[in-house]
Amino acid sequence: MARKSKDGAPKKEGTLRRMRTAYVMTKKSDPKVGLVTGAWFLGVGIVVAFLVGLISNFVIGAAAGIVAGALAWVIVFGRRAERAAFAQVEGQAGAAGAALGILRRGWQVQQAITVTKNQELVHRVIGRPGVILVGEGNPSRVRNLLAVEKKKHARVVGEIPIYDFAVTD
Repeated sequence: MARKSKDGAPKKEGTLRRMRTAYVMTKKSDPKVGLVTGAWFLGVGIVVAFLVGLISNFVIGAAAGIVAGALAWVIVFGRRAERAAFAQVEGQAGAAGAALGILRRGWQVQQAITVTKNQELVHRVIGRPGVILVGEGNPSRVRNLLAVEKKKHARVVGEIPIYDFAVTD
């Protein structure tokens, strides 16, 4: 948890600390992340430095190589960190909600609008195609839960289409 400042609000976590936390989390499930991202950094950096060095001079080539290598490192690390994060939530209650949480502009995601004692969940996604209900848990109970939620939403939304999906093991 973030430290609290003197006025009681939590202190913001810095970018480098967040990167370090993401790296440690990724390293637990992907031990080769350092080698792979380092190889991409060096490989792309050397190729770009060489090509730009041929066209221009060595100093500009070295600078372009470092920037291109850093960009390659960020892209590869981001993909591997995302894969590691999804691997950690796989099989747990709320995993579908975590996957829906990465939807970008144009989608409004509300996680766990309905929860049962057996941890069946229904998430609501609202976007241009309409209302999408995503249920996760035991297949037979989730189908019934989705049917109930679909009826509730149909009373409110009128002509807007409602889609339902069941995510099960």
